[in-house]
Amino acid sequence: MLSATYRMQSSPRKDAMAVDPENRLWWRSPLRRLEAEALRDAMLAVAGQLDPQMGGSLLHVKNRGYFFDHTSKDETRTTCPVARSTCRSSAIISTTSSPCSITPTPA
Repeated sequence: MLSATYRMQSSPRKDAMAVDPENRLWWRSPLRRLEAEALRDAMLAVAGQLDPQMGGSLLHVKNRGYFFDHTSKDETRTTCPVARSTCRSSAIISTTSSPCSITPTPA
């Protein structure tokens, strides 16, 4: 966050636009949207509640309440969206940690 590239402005300057309108010289930071997963993880990290543990399963057999209650003890794990070629809701819900983390893709 202290790098010069990170601190670059994204608003265009008239003099720079005249020289490099396509931003090939990287005189300004390109605009990009913050994805929901990154926003969620950032808010949990700031609150000190993000569990950065990688791997493993979120569905524990002993934690039966997870299947019926969205407030699981593993709720603060890092989000990892899953891309699917088709969207069959019952199969997706049973194979992922959260139906909201699914990104359907065209078949």
